[in-house]
Amino acid sequence: MSSDDRRRESGSNFSSHATAAGGFGYSGFVMRNMVLQEQVLKGGTVDPSTRLGAMRAMSPFSPGQVGGGAYPSIRAIHSLMGGIGQSNIGSVFNSPEGMHLASQPIQSEANRGLGQLEHSFWRTRMNGAGASGAASIGERFGGMLGSAFVPDVRAGIQAGFASLSSTLPRAAMRAPGAAAVLGGLYVAGRAEWKNMSEKKA
Repeated sequence: MSSDDRRRESGSNFSSHATAAGGFGYSGFVMRNMVLQEQVLKGGTVDPSTRLGAMRAMSPFSPGQVGGGAYPSIRAIHSLMGGIGQSNIGSVFNSPEGMHLASQPIQSEANRGLGQLEHSFWRTRMNGAGASGAASIGERFGGMLGSAFVPDVRAGIQAGFASLSSTLPRAAMRAPGAAAVLGGLYVAGRAEWKNMSEKKA
């Protein structure tokens, strides 16, 4: 997939994704995304720079590793949003630095390091720099959402997800509770990372 194709999916296709979600029901939209995930995990072709590409990059890691916490988080986000606002987020997780951080223990500082890497990416998109040139509307939207989850929160979410890898995607299927799921993750993430930090002190 070329950079122009990614921009079209993140930007001009934003309205078509929204229309599909509304026209066929949000539950159907989420189910379609989860079917795509299973196809990719079974060896289907995927662009490594996409959100699905990020998911597959993190899929081999165990729950005791940073990547094992990031994997279900990415699955949940893709379940809820598909490719909306994704830009080229997969390039972060597939980068040498991203893969190195993902391979480290979930209780290490590398957990926050991966959160910082992703947060910096979204800040760049929010501030107007896209995958190729100026950020599209979809990329800015993704940047605003992604920037709301600061590194400490991301670290807490990843630590929490390390033990919830089999339950969150199912919870995300419950369309009416999607907002509650994301809100709960934000609060739980802060609390989890705070607890981890206090134990180290």
